[in-house]
Amino acid sequence: MYDIAESGKRLKKLRKRKGKTQEQVAEEVQIALKTYQAVEQGQRGGSVDTLLLLSGYFGVSLDFLVKGEMENTWEDSFSKAIRRMDLEQQHMLQQMLESTIQILGW
Repeated sequence: MYDIAESGKRLKKLRKRKGKTQEQVAEEVQIALKTYQAVEQGQRGGSVDTLLLLSGYFGVSLDFLVKGEMENTWEDSFSKAIRRMDLEQQHMLQQMLESTIQILGW
């Protein structure tokens, strides 16, 4: 169930964790400030488009924003994929990631 008040609380936590103001988020996501404020304050629900923009901006799943469920985050999906791999596949992935990190200089 989509509880707009709880969804707004999650948005506020995400925004504060990122160290952003409401104005900055609205500007960076390219939505009206009043729209963002109303959604974050739980005064109204966000449209699908707005919620998709915000989930992408904060790096969380739409399920998390709407329902508070973390099971579909990128990290969870990646972890599940790794657990399904055999040891040889895991080793190949590790080598690819290490090479990529080295190339990028991270």
